[in-house]
Amino acid sequence: MSTKKKRSKSGKKNGVGDRRKLSSTPVLKLINARDDAVSTRYLAQTLSRDDKPGRLELIAVLEQLVDEKQVVRLSKNKWCAPGTIKRVTGTIVGRADGDGFVKLDEGGEVVNLPKHSMQQVLHNDRVEVRITGKDRRGKHFGDVVTVLERKNTHITGRFFADGQIGFVVPLDQRFNQDFYIAPENRNGAAEGQVVNIQIIDQPTRDFQPTAKVLEVMGEYLDPGMEIEIAVRNFDLPHQWPTEVLDEIGKYESAGEPNDLQGREDITQLPLVTIDGEDARDFDDAVYCEKLDSGYRLVVAIADVSSYVTPGSALDAEAFERGNSVYFPRHVIPMLPEVLSNGLCSLKPEVNRNCFVCDITVKENGALEEYRFYPALMRSKARLTYTQVAGWLGVLDQATDSEQRAETPPAACQPSIKLLYALSMKLRQRRQQGGSIEFEVPESVVVFNDQRKIETVIARDRNNAHRLIEEMMLLANICAGDELEQHSDHGVFRVHETPDPLKVQELRQVLGLFGFQLSKSEVPESSAYAEVLASMAGHEQERFLQSLLLRSMKQARYAVDNEGHYALGFASYTHFTSPIRRYTDLHVHRELRAILRNKPNKSVFSAESIGVQTSMTERRAEDASRAVIQWLKTEYMTHRIGDTFTGAVSSVTDFGIFVELDELFIDGLVHVTNMGDDYWVFNANYRTLTGERGGRVYRLGTPVEIVVTRADLDTSRIDFDLVGAKQAKRAGKGKSGKAKGDRAKGGKGKGGKAKSGKAKSRKSKSNGKNKNRKPG
Repeated sequence: MSTKKKRSKSGKKNGVGDRRKLSSTPVLKLINARDDAVSTRYLAQTLSRDDKPGRLELIAVLEQLVDEKQVVRLSKNKWCAPGTIKRVTGTIVGRADGDGFVKLDEGGEVVNLPKHSMQQVLHNDRVEVRITGKDRRGKHFGDVVTVLERKNTHITGRFFADGQIGFVVPLDQRFNQDFYIAPENRNGAAEGQVVNIQIIDQPTRDFQPTAKVLEVMGEYLDPGMEIEIAVRNFDLPHQWPTEVLDEIGKYESAGEPNDLQGREDITQLPLVTIDGEDARDFDDAVYCEKLDSGYRLVVAIADVSSYVTPGSALDAEAFERGNSVYFPRHVIPMLPEVLSNGLCSLKPEVNRNCFVCDITVKENGALEEYRFYPALMRSKARLTYTQVAGWLGVLDQATDSEQRAETPPAACQPSIKLLYALSMKLRQRRQQGGSIEFEVPESVVVFNDQRKIETVIARDRNNAHRLIEEMMLLANICAGDELEQHSDHGVFRVHETPDPLKVQELRQVLGLFGFQLSKSEVPESSAYAEVLASMAGHEQERFLQSLLLRSMKQARYAVDNEGHYALGFASYTHFTSPIRRYTDLHVHRELRAILRNKPNKSVFSAESIGVQTSMTERRAEDASRAVIQWLKTEYMTHRIGDTFTGAVSSVTDFGIFVELDELFIDGLVHVTNMGDDYWVFNANYRTLTGERGGRVYRLGTPVEIVVTRADLDTSRIDFDLVGAKQAKRAGKGKSGKAKGDRAKGGKGKGGKAKSGKAKSRKSKSNGKNKNRKPG
């Protein structure tokens, strides 16, 4: 007897359409097996519930588990086990492409954030984030849980209008959202003008930020606008509070100091200042005389502490500023000009209060003894580096003959000759002790009468620079030693040993050029010095020096004396520039306290001074660098289409950076503009190699480029290799498509070179930031 199999109501046979009801057990098992979040899609596919009814059933189970607190729902389609997701706090760092990351408070690690999470925050905001997983490179990613602190109140940007809708696009690319400006809040701003805005509403996931225009700063290309923008982008204090102006009023009509109470009289010593031609604040003066057993060196430093008293409004503002900030043709001083360029500045032929480091040096350059004391001095001459170097006969013949007419006063000449002789002995001794000395030319921007950049030149140090440098180093060593022995509240200049991983990377690249660095995990500073000496005169010396410099850590201020690695000093601090550095002012006060055997009355702890001045130093450097880069970019906008020779200054997986000969301007040649080839990037040796043609680009490779783009919004300069476009046209259709991680020199996908170790394709956005439209 035959039987017929029953069909389900859906018409499908049993075993094909029928599914048992989904229980929570397999769902929990899958979620608990992961140490990161899982997606609805992953669960549906794994549990064979990837059709619509199955997904609805799965979501119902998941929501029930959430109600039972067995599962945490992170977003619409992300789930995890309770306790799996770690919550951490940190500071938002925005990116121009809309993504960003959180720099964690502890450990220095970062958590990457996607665009949708960045929409509710701004650069510098403090947040709590939950780490939701890792990408295939092992980097954490997450989502913002709570905004703990809004750090931004004012933003600088450019105003634009789209009909009745006004908006401001921030000039700092790390702020990647536009700010809506209502018609009543425009304050007369016109299309394209640079404005300073005050935030009214901070961004949320659903609404963009709103603001009102406080100040119309002017047109984007007005001379000096780049400095005004940097001042605001980097939050540099630049206006004197009313309380400070009230305090310094008494100094406006003050005459020369003449009170010798508690001071030694050194007004008869032929002290001189030696500075740059454009300097106006003279911190230090020097004098040297010969002794039977060596030299007496007098380093007299402006006594700022006699004018800036602890607890005053002026002291608080100086602490806030931390240091003076130097831009091309502009300075934001740490102290008001009545002091920085007036009463504190060691001008010639006027009495000035000073604090002296009086040093006895042996004939061979070894430090014998020193003492500190307050004094009254009278500089006998304001000299320049160029003038002194020319007089000493250490410049080239043309400059030498031109400068010899500008001889120092006769009374000062014997001292200057002795200072020079002593400086050579000090330098030789320091080098023998393993001190690292970089001779990297300074990039100087030259302006025309319209305050527009005319060119960029390199300014090398001369022997007058080295003379002053050695005297200041020795005085700073003495100050550091005095603090180490007698103070519990000193602030030291600390330079830690390099990171072993960076040392290993450096060692590999140096090997390509035939240079050997000590094989120890952390080489002594003398090993760096030996490599520097061995590469003197090498064709790629300048670029190789920059590699050594980048492999080391940044110096900082700290209360714990850990020594100075690069200089090779056991104790070192900053004593010689109290007009422009708050740390030096604190050191002066501490040394005075030691002399008087009384406590320093500073209202700021040594720890807070170290943290603050380390931050303000980096802030000043970043602001100055941003201005110079913008000026270079503006200069190159007038050179589009011009060809230049240069050399490769850096190699990355997305192209090569080229520094132009003589101009000292860098630009990027992207891999897509390097000719018709596949480019393989070797991360260990920092090379790009054409897979087909065999062409290799490494540090120092000479090239000829054409300027193709100079973007003022991003301060980015782009080059093409001369002949690359012709090569691409000639090879079109012959080489096929880029595969894997290889970057084709044409319109292939990716835009990155193949990495020798990478197994999967990398991607990076190099495009311009595209902000959301207000509305």
